[in-house]
Amino acid sequence: MQTNRVGPPDAATDLDAYQRTRLVSLARSDPPRGWTKWTLSRLAEELVARGIVVTISPEEVRQALLTEILRASIESESRGRNQDAGFDTQIG
Repeated sequence: MQTNRVGPPDAATDLDAYQRTRLVSLARSDPPRGWTKWTLSRLAEELVARGIVVTISPEEVRQALLTEILRASIESESRGRNQDAGFDTQIG
């Protein structure tokens, strides 16, 4: 069975906070010249090429980005509730 992993197959792939931040920043940046958008494979290749990770698969990139989107959404929702709670106490 062949995998789409970029880099050595024996390296750990759990992303730390720094690596996740770099991934999100990269995904939000303009794609390389000649490309109209980032792909999961291209992001994986670029993370390895820049030395941010030793190895990562496109699926791991997808999961990490999804996790960051969900985390941002939850934090945003939480801030909204806290602001609404403060608003209620000011009125009441």
